[in-house]
Amino acid sequence: MDKVSDNIAKICRQFLLICMLLSLFTPGSLVLADNIILLQSSSEDLYNNLSTEIKSQILTECVDACDKNLQILQMNIDGFNNYSASPDEDLLIITLGVRAYQATLNPPSSDNRQYVHALMPKKETLETANNRFYFFIEVNPKDIVRLTQQLLKPEKPLLIFYSDETAWRIRDYAEASTKYGIELKTIKTSFTKIGRDLSQTENQYAAVIMLPDKELYNRQTIRQVLLEGFTLNLPFIGYSSALARLGTTISFVSPLNQHAKDIGGLAHKLISRQKINKQFFYSSKVDIKVNQNISDAMDLNINESSVDNEIEILE
Repeated sequence: MDKVSDNIAKICRQFLLICMLLSLFTPGSLVLADNIILLQSSSEDLYNNLSTEIKSQILTECVDACDKNLQILQMNIDGFNNYSASPDEDLLIITLGVRAYQATLNPPSSDNRQYVHALMPKKETLETANNRFYFFIEVNPKDIVRLTQQLLKPEKPLLIFYSDETAWRIRDYAEASTKYGIELKTIKTSFTKIGRDLSQTENQYAAVIMLPDKELYNRQTIRQVLLEGFTLNLPFIGYSSALARLGTTISFVSPLNQHAKDIGGLAHKLISRQKINKQFFYSSKVDIKVNQNISDAMDLNINESSVDNEIEILE
């Protein structure tokens, strides 16, 4: 009888040990961060709505899935600089905008932090330590080239105008055009020369892909540039809903709530220690805006059935 009791006790001890080991691998206990800091510069108001959306996504995805005690601390840069973390405190820091990113570049020597930096792509070199991940707040150039190919089936080269401000962006588009077998031409121009350079492109190109270049496309130039393109029957591919309404034939847009979902999902992966195989991310969803009046006037055949993306027709 004693032998049976001993065996039962042994089995119970083994069962308890197994339960303890299994508990180490449940999502609720594999928490990388004690707190999440959502860091934003008070001078970069364009990220206010994104900040609200991200917090909502994190509350939904991260806290419920990982740890009920996980706290989200919203801070500006002054608050972050004065934040006193304990030496063994693990932090996940999500920064919104360039200034918030820059505020994290001098971490403590014993850095138990992980970072997700949400910002517009920039030409300066980014810190590439393996605890930093980047989410770019715009459509991936590869998606722009791929979707342009699918929608327009171009038989002529695509064209990009660029200035000194955006020369660093050309490489991504060149790589994408090579990947998808599209000929791409680039023309360096300026605020004063873009009209003349555009007028010399007649019948040479299938479309112009616009870069977010404030020197070339601003309030003083944009209407005239788009009008000149319309006169030349040359479609412009834009990067915002506002540009589609102004006169680009097609615009590719990543919705704000999708940015927040993707950033929240990346935070969830970091918190639950899932393997992440890359460091740079773009939105996983691209919406397409088509200006129907412009495309009809240019007699363009836009192959909407060739893509699975959500398409909004603007009339």
